[in-house]
Amino acid sequence: MSLSRWGLLPDVMGIGPARTGTTWLHGKLSGRVDLPRGLKETKYFERYHARGVEWYASLFRHCKGDRPIAEICPYLAAPQAPEWIAEVIPNCKFIVTLRDPVDRMYSHYRMMRGYAFTRLPVEEALKVDRFLAQGSLYASNLERWFAVFPRSSFLITLYEDLRERPQTYLDCISDFIGIKRVSLAGRKERRYSINSFDRAPRSFKLAQNARHLRIRLRERGWNRTVNLLTRMEVWSWCAGGGPKFPPLTREQDARFRELYLPQIEGLEKLVGCDLSTWKSRRPPSAAANVTSLPPRAIAQSDSPTGLHEFRSKAS
Repeated sequence: MSLSRWGLLPDVMGIGPARTGTTWLHGKLSGRVDLPRGLKETKYFERYHARGVEWYASLFRHCKGDRPIAEICPYLAAPQAPEWIAEVIPNCKFIVTLRDPVDRMYSHYRMMRGYAFTRLPVEEALKVDRFLAQGSLYASNLERWFAVFPRSSFLITLYEDLRERPQTYLDCISDFIGIKRVSLAGRKERRYSINSFDRAPRSFKLAQNARHLRIRLRERGWNRTVNLLTRMEVWSWCAGGGPKFPPLTREQDARFRELYLPQIEGLEKLVGCDLSTWKSRRPPSAAANVTSLPPRAIAQSDSPTGLHEFRSKAS
């Protein structure tokens, strides 16, 4: 429990980055930890910092302090997030889930297309959109966070484990937060992202108007309306229904892997792990289904490296 002069604030944050299963994690933690009332991502330490910490704390007033408090929001690439968080929650812990950087970038691009942020081809969008470009700069982003918080504050996991071994992945996160493990047995786990954005919007203008409406409703505090429309799949209907996005071509994949290679190698040195599967092109059918990495978490310590395997106690 993080009790500040403003009230209760999060003990732990899942900081993404975007397109790494944050919606899945939020759903699995709901009811087991306290989360912001009415919305998944507050974006306080990125977009809404000017609203003041009192506004942020008001989102947790319903918390009683009898269980951990968490927020799941992709702050990893947010430039000022580490310093802003340290000012109000200096003992916060962080969950980071890393995904093949090219797969993550292309998934992020498809989301941007779905929400009508851009019509540009992926190569052009990557050149002009800071959020798209920086989301996969894992080494650079983690170095910024490690400069502010001790490495022992971080649990770094792999998206491949979430997809292929969700029970092991969730057990590791439960242990890190300090909550009881729960079994996923008997629950039908989807083998794909709920928000897959596999198709372009049926209408760019419709998708754009839906995004603007959603933002306006959030800014006016009509979170229940937004959530109701989410459950009714209104937003997803507006963001899809058009032509299916093709996989990256062999040439595109090779160029992007060359672009991210320094970051991959920097990450290997930073956390002491082998990420060779991220360095070469995989067949499109395997792009979201990597199984070569064993179940594990990159458990950070204050030493330069710290790769530790974990195993599900339920197995």
